[in-house]
Amino acid sequence: KPKAIVGNHDLSALARRGRPKALSCPVNWEDWTSAQLSTAQCEYLGSLPRELRLESCGCEARVIHHPAGAPYLHPHMPDEMLAEFFRDVPGRVVCFGHSHRRIDRVIRGRRFVCVPSVGEPRNGDSRAGYAVEEDGQIYFKFVSYAAQPLIRDIQAIGLDERFCERWVRFVLTARDPEWSREYPPSNTRKGTA
Repeated sequence: KPKAIVGNHDLSALARRGRPKALSCPVNWEDWTSAQLSTAQCEYLGSLPRELRLESCGCEARVIHHPAGAPYLHPHMPDEMLAEFFRDVPGRVVCFGHSHRRIDRVIRGRRFVCVPSVGEPRNGDSRAGYAVEEDGQIYFKFVSYAAQPLIRDIQAIGLDERFCERWVRFVLTARDPEWSREYPPSNTRKGTA
């Protein structure tokens, strides 16, 4: 049986429950997503844990969406800074998401793996990304898909124009000026990246 954890998009959509279901023009994707969810779907998302404990690569691993208080983690962050964000997360292997960018680093004997995004890549590669573990090795995989049907569906939602354009940009280029910029070394633990 597949295992899953709750992410920030799930939590955001759940937090908007109780707003009117029929929004003539959703302001953003969170409102639209919330309006699409059935009660059963909300119950499922609400039942998902914030972390999983399992075995990966022969070691205890934790799967989380994102460490509390951390900015968007970047593949080029210094080792010590990246490791510091996970100091309170147990496990020799930590798998996470949120940054939508591939990261695979071993720092002081701990492995940190950020799984790329399926639907909102931010790494310059517009293919759907995921990771699999085989025989103790983690492999990143990427799959091409037809973008135009997805873009038509996004445009048909009726989102505010700036949100629609941003989402389409993610699909086409896997980049965004705000979330895909290169790592700025001046960031601190409480900063943003």
